[in-house]
Amino acid sequence: MECDYTSVRSNTKSMSPDSAANLFNVICAWSLLVLYNVTVLLLRLKYTGKEQTPFETHGLLMKTSIVAYFTTGMLSLIMFRNYLPFTNRKPLSPAASLFLKFVVIFLGVLAHLLLLMVLVAG
Repeated sequence: MECDYTSVRSNTKSMSPDSAANLFNVICAWSLLVLYNVTVLLLRLKYTGKEQTPFETHGLLMKTSIVAYFTTGMLSLIMFRNYLPFTNRKPLSPAASLFLKFVVIFLGVLAHLLLLMVLVAG
């Protein structure tokens, strides 16, 4: 029994380069969110057995990092909604999409850098 692979190839839709780039940005944003949790785990291990918490020693850095983390998550969800098949919303404009990409990457990196500063600091 032979299979005709040409019909299978003709039915598959290829992803446009713009759509692939947007999906890559969403994946990067979500990976930043996952790495944040790993960094928090390392921070918890560092402060195990100590009398003070990171919020007591580096309160401003910790609070800013948490705000940046949650803002990154919310903006990533806004970007991700374009890939859900059941949404009937208008797609984001190119300017809004570019702005969201910049803000998500900036805040995601900022959240990690702040946690790493607390982790490395004495």
